[in-house]
Amino acid sequence: MKLVSLFLVIFAIFKVNSVKPSIQYNIGVRFRSAKCSTDNNSVLLHGCYLKAYTRRIVTLNLVGSVVKPIKRPMHFQFILHYRYGTIYREVIDTKKREWCSIMDGMQTHMYIMLIIRQLKESAPKLFHKCPYQGDYQLYNITVDESKAFDMFPQGYYKLKVVVFNSTDDMVFKIDLLFEIKSPFKDSIG
Repeated sequence: MKLVSLFLVIFAIFKVNSVKPSIQYNIGVRFRSAKCSTDNNSVLLHGCYLKAYTRRIVTLNLVGSVVKPIKRPMHFQFILHYRYGTIYREVIDTKKREWCSIMDGMQTHMYIMLIIRQLKESAPKLFHKCPYQGDYQLYNITVDESKAFDMFPQGYYKLKVVVFNSTDDMVFKIDLLFEIKSPFKDSIG
């Protein structure tokens, strides 16, 4: 019996190692619009705009200053919407999460870790120790096609990111509309 199970394990390892993907997926993410707003008490926004280099490459640029340090706890919320016809429906809502504890590795959430991993690739200057005071100059933020989320089907998406201070007042908000070109033609839901 042990010999049979050993043979099955070796056969399974051989089959897994011999399988090679024959199709290489080409995932494309293109920003369509960006809208930012702040409370103007703790964060000043100097620029929030998209810049097109080619038809396929559009980058996001954020320039601002954190005037007063945002004290702990500093919460944020990611809300992702998917467009069905003419309306956007919510597909992911991370609720409020404490930013500093995520940066320290104390709090994890699957979707947040996916988004943060993508943000670290495209905007490494975004991540600072808490509390932070100073200038933000994030230029030419793109989504690397080789690291794009292949779990999302083709379509239009809206991502809303809201940052709250310790008294639950909105400090910063960004609404991003983007399009994903993907071989997966299904819709969410």
